[in-house]
Amino acid sequence: MTGRERVQRTLTFNHPDKIPVLSWALPEVFIKYGQKLRAEVDKYDMDFHRPDHKDAEYPFDRYAAGTGRDAWGCVWHNHQPGIIGEVKEPPLATWDGLKKFKAPYHIIDEGRENLAEDIRQHRDRFIFPRSNMNLFERMQHIRGTENLLMDIAEESDEFYTLLDIVYDYYDKWVDKWLQYDIDNLLIADDWGSQGSLLISPLTWRRIYKPRYKAIIGKIRKAGRHVFFHSDGCIESIFCDLVELGVSAINSQLWIMDKERLSHDFRGEVTFWGELDRQGVLARGDAAEILRDIKIMKSLFVHNGGGLIGTAAPCSRCSYDGIVETVAGWNRD
Repeated sequence: MTGRERVQRTLTFNHPDKIPVLSWALPEVFIKYGQKLRAEVDKYDMDFHRPDHKDAEYPFDRYAAGTGRDAWGCVWHNHQPGIIGEVKEPPLATWDGLKKFKAPYHIIDEGRENLAEDIRQHRDRFIFPRSNMNLFERMQHIRGTENLLMDIAEESDEFYTLLDIVYDYYDKWVDKWLQYDIDNLLIADDWGSQGSLLISPLTWRRIYKPRYKAIIGKIRKAGRHVFFHSDGCIESIFCDLVELGVSAINSQLWIMDKERLSHDFRGEVTFWGELDRQGVLARGDAAEILRDIKIMKSLFVHNGGGLIGTAAPCSRCSYDGIVETVAGWNRD
């Protein structure tokens, strides 16, 4: 069974031969452990292919120490090599520049020179583009997080103008990606805090859900899957993501009620990991990691599918622990 077939069967709960694996780690992990770890991880992480496509929204190295301005005009500051910094200079910290603010439509076509050939050469794997849509996070970067949360509360005309600008950009971004022979697109917005959604679920459903619905509907109509990533506790909108047609959800399951999510959504959506990054991954104990993988399999596997093995280990994780997060998904 090819990696692509394995993932497709997983997403449709149709008896894949094993659990597919999609893992990643920030470069800080490989700075610490070197290429030996990269080679070890690559032994197991072979079901997906992420095309070598330049993300033109970031014309600088996001993982290098220093500052950089992205295509939207947001200035990022990073003080530690190997991780992603933060926007400290949002271009619309006040609304004064809104009338002249434009989305960078010109970059949608950039960095795609070898994309079609790269996809063709790896068609035995599930094609998962590295770029993603982040409607909420991009608005945070443009306005600043505190400003944006106040904007959502006040629902000013300026807020909806900015929302339309960002939404229209990603709508056209989706159209461009759908011209390629890809298997899915990723929406990545961190909606959760440690114990709840960052905004009222009712507000989320009224403002953001209709826009996700339009984008997801377009992708699904084109015969592609939608993966959704969010950090934090998003238990209150899990049902909405399933309703919208998301195929796989990557979330911090260990800060939510895993048993309830299993009861309500097992066999309805694929759980794209993940392990407890705040606890067991941070401690890096390989035996604990394998124990928790077994718990995940018992909760979420349905007809052999419904679970994609993944983890996001940090540099505090031991070498053996990082290897176990990848290899352990298909151990007894």
